[in-house]
Amino acid sequence: MKLPSRPLFRHPKTPIRPAPVHFTLQAVCDPRIERMVRALCVVMFADTDVRIKSLDSVESDGSADVTVHIVLTSDAATAVLERLVVRLARIPKVSALRWHPHTENAPAPEPPATPSDKETRSDEEPPSDKEVTSPPAVNARS
Repeated sequence: MKLPSRPLFRHPKTPIRPAPVHFTLQAVCDPRIERMVRALCVVMFADTDVRIKSLDSVESDGSADVTVHIVLTSDAATAVLERLVVRLARIPKVSALRWHPHTENAPAPEPPATPSDKETRSDEEPPSDKEVTSPPAVNARS
């Protein structure tokens, strides 16, 4: 009787990882808290499947534009990005947030519009990607 040959060991199947997704996160904030916003971006992505490609900031017209280019390498990394956006949205001195996926070589989009920019740019179309602006402060006692 002839037995078919079997391999001596089995090759483990490599898990299929999702394709990396490139994101850009932009925040407009008070220049006095720019360092805190940058640090929060770095701390939130530490020990996760998120790679920070660049972290830039520019000060202009009394506000700081912080731009983070990241690569998400797992589905769990998307949840980390969402938690960061929620934390940034709760900071009163962050006036605008925008985040969107793009291809690796996509050019950086325009920074998010601050409330004063929206008044002067009334002829432009509304942005197509996700944008969060903080509401004006409301005094409980009138």
